[in-house]
Amino acid sequence: MTKSRRKKTRSRSKRRKQETKLIPWIVGAAVVIIIVGVLWNRSFFGLFSAKVEARGFEEFMGITGTSYDAGETTYTYPDPAGRGDRRKWLPALGSEDAPVIVMEFSDIYCGHCRTFHLTSLEGILKDYVAEGKVRYVDHYFGFAQTVADGTVEAEMCAAEQGKYFEFKHALFQRVSVSGLNIDQAIRDAALDVRTFNTCRNNQKYQQAQGEIVFVDNMGVNATPTFFVNGTRVEGNRPEELRRLIEEALKVTE
Repeated sequence: MTKSRRKKTRSRSKRRKQETKLIPWIVGAAVVIIIVGVLWNRSFFGLFSAKVEARGFEEFMGITGTSYDAGETTYTYPDPAGRGDRRKWLPALGSEDAPVIVMEFSDIYCGHCRTFHLTSLEGILKDYVAEGKVRYVDHYFGFAQTVADGTVEAEMCAAEQGKYFEFKHALFQRVSVSGLNIDQAIRDAALDVRTFNTCRNNQKYQQAQGEIVFVDNMGVNATPTFFVNGTRVEGNRPEELRRLIEEALKVTE
């Protein structure tokens, strides 16, 4: 073998050794990229997950509750607990036996609603709902833009997974002057993406949402609006809300 050929052979051998050393690093980098991608976008799992059945209870901030029956209706409300058609099944947290019912009407694009949800709701849930004193009910609601962009319908689909409150909270965190990031809110609320998208793509509640919001809404035309055992409170007034809760509790003692 000539000197030139020996030199080329050694060069090729050296390159193969270098390439062999790089393989573990390349594989490791690929694994890291995949893991980061999955963690960054949990909806990846939703593409392959099995269909999630409707859950018969709501859960938020460690508090659970079953759907609230607000009476008869001709509209199609979500019925995750399978309690029966022709009823207004509204998402609720807290004991069914709680002496005080607080019902909320709010809109995702309402700044005062957002402030209440992100600064005051948690305290009310902990002080009253978690203690069995209040059952907190949220009525599906939204103004024209919210209905048109499908946000109310999306909330109804989230309710089927028992994550209405979780999803709505995520929406309030993701709304901004530039719009609403529903996809990120889906991930924040840890919704099963496949089931959620099937509900939305099938337009299961598209017709019902407008009827529920604009007709079957207890006459509400401003947000936020609350009812404490039937007494109406308009605006972001958490202290007034607490005062009425306390008064209602005294009456029921």
